[in-house]
Amino acid sequence: MRLGSLALVLVSIIVIALTISFLPLIIALLGIIAAVLLVGLLLLGAVIVLLKVITGIFYALKAEPTVEGRPITIDEAREIDKEEDR
Repeated sequence: MRLGSLALVLVSIIVIALTISFLPLIIALLGIIAAVLLVGLLLLGAVIVLLKVITGIFYALKAEPTVEGRPITIDEAREIDKEEDR
């Protein structure tokens, strides 16, 4: 029983010593991981914004002219323009 608890204490001391000695390396690795994740999130945000802009452009190009929600023909649009010019 005493031998098991002594071994547990020795293993704990060794683990703590190794953790303390490798602490700068662990902190550096965590910093690198955080930086990579941050850059990934920024790139993901940029891609999302770019996709929204592209889909908005295509939507605007595809949109039909409307008056009060009703689609109009090109002739009707020309008449409206002439009325606005007067």
